Amino acid sequence: MARITASRAKGEYGLTDDDLDALGCECVRNPHYRSAPPMRLYDLADVESAAEAKRAARPALLAAAAAAREQEAARRRGLALAAREAAKARVAAFVRPRPAEAGSTPLPVHLWTSVLESLRGLCDAQLRGPTTRASRPATSAARPRRAATCAPPRRTRCTACCRRRRRERRARGSRRPSPTPAGWPRRA
Repeated sequence: MARITASRAKGEYGLTDDDLDALGCECVRNPHYRSAPPMRLYDLADVESAAEAKRAARPALLAAAAAAREQEAARRRGLALAAREAAKARVAAFVRPRPAEAGSTPLPVHLWTSVLESLRGLCDAQLRGPTTRASRPATSAARPRRAATCAPPRRTRCTACCRRRRRERRARGSRRPSPTPAGWPRRA
């Protein structure tokens, strides 16, 4: 009688722990590691018959799973349709029917009069639009202009000015003071 280990039955025959629990096993001392759990050995004929039964039941399981998925999709479609219909009904409650005669307005007259009064007040104040000169702030006159030859503010440097100053310093023979502390030898 041929025997097979649990890990080999899972790997070669595609069985799970649940499938193997249904089969009878023989527990023997682990030959590789004495302190490890005992090795479970299964009869090879039992493992092959369980694998064959699992393969035969697979198409029926797949068909049942497909039917369950389709039923769930139909249920969700029905819920979505019902939700859309409920939303349409909620919106329809707030929509006013359009007036039949031409020139009539859905807004009440007192609202139109208040809107027209506020517009008349704006026109009387003679506001200018954003594109006219009078509406622009006079910030350009308040801002001091930089000379074209000096360095821009902050950390960026104007390369033309800096190069010129560096050349003048070299010609004079003066260098920046060394950052080395006093008493340390300076590099030549």
